[in-house]
Amino acid sequence: MEVLAAVRELYVRRWGEPSRHAIFRAPDAEMEICKWDAAANDQGVDLYATLGASAQDLPAGGLGHRNEFFVGLRPGEDDVASALAALGLYSVRERVAVDHGDSVPCDGPLWPGTEMSSFLVMRQVGEILAPASLPSGVHVEFLQAIPLFESERRFKVAHGADALIRRWQSAGTAFWDPGRRPDPAS
Repeated sequence: MEVLAAVRELYVRRWGEPSRHAIFRAPDAEMEICKWDAAANDQGVDLYATLGASAQDLPAGGLGHRNEFFVGLRPGEDDVASALAALGLYSVRERVAVDHGDSVPCDGPLWPGTEMSSFLVMRQVGEILAPASLPSGVHVEFLQAIPLFESERRFKVAHGADALIRRWQSAGTAFWDPGRRPDPAS
């Protein structure tokens, strides 16, 4: 598909060939997760990105508007791939658009050994990967997925996503650390 080929090319141009990738299949879609080690990017984290979420227009998102998702973790946690694939497939399964400020639950922990069980979807802070406008008129935005504990998800619901990010910034919370503690804790 033209859109996925363009997104793949954009990823490779920005970060080089992925160090790993995995493919997840659902009855109505396929999602690839690509990984780049921290040394391949200037963010200082292992990056994991979906390739396949942009295969279809977003429900109620407007013709030609599509998303892909990425998460940065330090140290890397390769088992996040399955949960990130589920996030990429969420719009297709639930027939809803996922956008800035949304929290998307997973069926369980994002990876073995963590209590984080949902993603906060945000527009990028800074420009990690610029949006892509393709000749066909399709526009692909790359949204950041931040792992959340249940207490953080509840805070986000009560106060908003931007308030949670400000709280983390004030406290110096390293939201990219897969071993971090919840903030707020309850």
